[in-house]
Amino acid sequence: MSFLTSFPGETNLIDVLMADGARAAPLLGYIREVMRGPSAFSPAKREMIFAFVSGLNACSYCYGQHSHAERLLGIDEGLVDALVHDVQTAPVDDKFKPVLAYVGKLTCAPSTVIASDVAAMAAAGWDDRAVLDASAVCGLANLMNRVVDGTDVEMDQAGLQRVGVMIAENGYAPPAAPPNPDA
Repeated sequence: MSFLTSFPGETNLIDVLMADGARAAPLLGYIREVMRGPSAFSPAKREMIFAFVSGLNACSYCYGQHSHAERLLGIDEGLVDALVHDVQTAPVDDKFKPVLAYVGKLTCAPSTVIASDVAAMAAAGWDDRAVLDASAVCGLANLMNRVVDGTDVEMDQAGLQRVGVMIAENGYAPPAAPPNPDA
């Protein structure tokens, strides 16, 4: 159950976001663009970044959904757990390690990010677009983690996996509108 008394029973993140439609619409559009729009990173890599940030933040709701989605998109099971433990020793492509180190630092100690963090990404072959994309996914994950934790949104493992499947198969399509009884 959520901390929000106006949401009886099980509440999910979409319920919380849709409680304020004026804010939800642009936010949902931003989520779709960041997670599935043009990017230096594939959808699988963006899901990996999102799950990694959520793991660092110990947000089990977001971690559960996005780590399941990334597995369905081809990322090896257990990889994000290894990344949360130690990016440098995790079995991930060396080119991607500076990206993960950057978003890890941006999540855990944002005021300590310095030019050499971005230079490490450039040295691995990433351009400014990649820095912007990594920052956007990282920022979005942190925002969603805070909304989830701040409202106590929870879901059982089966529910997290169902949402992960929906994310992997449908991306971030807008939620279906309820049927119009007057139509």
